[in-house]
Amino acid sequence: MDAVDDVERDTLSIGDYVLFKDVVRQNYLSVEGILLEDVNGNCDADFLQDSIFCVHLQRQYSASRDLNAFLANYHMDPKNIVDEGAKKYLQALERGRENERNLNDNYMRKKHGQAVVFGDIIQLFHVKSGKYLTVIPDALANDERDNVKIQLNVNGNAFSWFQISPRFKIDKDGDRVMSNAEVYLKVAERGNEYIHLADRDPRPDCHREVNCALEATSWRLQIFQNSFDSKDTKRLLISNLVYFNDPETKSNLTIAHRKLESLDDPESSHYGHLEFFHEYGDGILNPAQEYIDSNLLWLLESNTLVKGGPIKWKSDQVRLKHLNTGQYLQQLVFPTEDENGVAGEKLVLTNTLDAECNGTLFNIHEINSSSKYLGNAKAVQIGHNGVWIERGEVLEDSTFSFSVKGTRDKANALSLIVHQFSSESSVDQHEEASDSNSAASTPKEPLDVFTGKAIRKFIRKYGEMTVVPSTDAINTVWPTAIRTDMAFFHLVIDKSIYFSQGFPISSVHIQLGVDKGNGFLRPRRQDLLREQGTLEVVMRLIQTLIPVTERSETIKAAAGNRKKKPPSDDEVAMVAMGLNILKKCFELIYYCILDNPENQIYVAD
Repeated sequence: MDAVDDVERDTLSIGDYVLFKDVVRQNYLSVEGILLEDVNGNCDADFLQDSIFCVHLQRQYSASRDLNAFLANYHMDPKNIVDEGAKKYLQALERGRENERNLNDNYMRKKHGQAVVFGDIIQLFHVKSGKYLTVIPDALANDERDNVKIQLNVNGNAFSWFQISPRFKIDKDGDRVMSNAEVYLKVAERGNEYIHLADRDPRPDCHREVNCALEATSWRLQIFQNSFDSKDTKRLLISNLVYFNDPETKSNLTIAHRKLESLDDPESSHYGHLEFFHEYGDGILNPAQEYIDSNLLWLLESNTLVKGGPIKWKSDQVRLKHLNTGQYLQQLVFPTEDENGVAGEKLVLTNTLDAECNGTLFNIHEINSSSKYLGNAKAVQIGHNGVWIERGEVLEDSTFSFSVKGTRDKANALSLIVHQFSSESSVDQHEEASDSNSAASTPKEPLDVFTGKAIRKFIRKYGEMTVVPSTDAINTVWPTAIRTDMAFFHLVIDKSIYFSQGFPISSVHIQLGVDKGNGFLRPRRQDLLREQGTLEVVMRLIQTLIPVTERSETIKAAAGNRKKKPPSDDEVAMVAMGLNILKKCFELIYYCILDNPENQIYVAD
């Protein structure tokens, strides 16, 4: 029976989570997805969340195509429609699209777990962002201009259909696709064109491009998680987000970080440490709040990183990756010696950015369990190599937070309840969705915590590349920027503002003050941007650009004084660019603190 189960698990099925790895360059098919939709090859397994796709059935898009064709006459914005007859026709087309989505979703549920064979047409659903891999037929690739662009699309279309073809002749159409098979991904609607990893080397600090080309790239398909595993909602799986609750003290496990005192302090003071937070390390128990703070979330990773599925709590070891900081929980043992020369040890629970460090693999022992797999909402104890997590004393200057330390006495081990974290916003979004009668038909949105991390990542990138020149011969504050950076920066800030006001991150044509966002989500998302450090990153960017405002005043003063040397054209362009960036930053700050007293105090401090 186990052998049969192994064969079934190694057979590709509808609903499987998969990875695609280029055979030659060992690059994973990858895409950030939430803000940046261009697909690339990434050889870094640390960004595995960007590389996980779910195998979906071929969906139908007749009604969606009719709706898009109609909206194209109005620049894809329904607000441009003023004729009452056209509005009624639009409503009929939208109902048709929703019915089509419902049929697609129902068919997908019925065929969940069905085996995929060579020659089948499938769609690749990016799990993190909730979008489909799609060829853009009227757009050229960025690097290899002879080829066509591939991006993510929130709904998908006929150019999201891909046929799985075998690389070797020993495999034939109709044969089952097995894990670790080498395959070609053929674009069903474009003849003999394939998903292709670019031969042209990428620009510095960029990933290799993935595009649509006549030249086929061989991908090694690896099943990350079987479709049957996701059916049992009582199990916890690798790549799940979880939080650990101490029911006795009504608190949750997290990594301590020091309060930011000044923007002159390095950012590492928020996401790292030079010394332990307390005597026994950096692990603490923070009091539970009305909703789950993103600083309490942990990502479950297996010891091999690229293998998912359920966790056998008696034998499997996992890594606990703190979501907001990207650091791994780590157990350290330091030898000690007392005043009498007697050897001892000090058990410290801390964190590290290096997943391969000793002390990062933990056993999660489920208490009084009759199942061999780790379950959701179960009592657990966490340990490494015979050292178990124990609750310490109340922290100094705190009433409800506790230190966390290690113990070799399992009788003193702390019993925690492990909970899977899922989006609390979906119900509210559906309640305040447009006019759809079916919540199931609305496109899936990424988890807010992943959206917040993506926002922080890109704004930090622009902060790090910002340099105010000391001479008047340089016309930019982004000396390493490419042509599209300013437009993308505006997109990131605008999307961040919409997100903070309760709109889906995929929304377009939003008019703030006119369109109504989700009022329940707005304060939570504003808090999220503070918790994850986005507000801090924006304020650091503003601080970097303070000299630009001083140069602007100097230019204004020189404009009315003939005795002063006029500014150079380069300096004027540089100042205009800096002021443009500052304007967008202050817009984001404004909407993050709007009707949010806690964020207002944070920014003021």
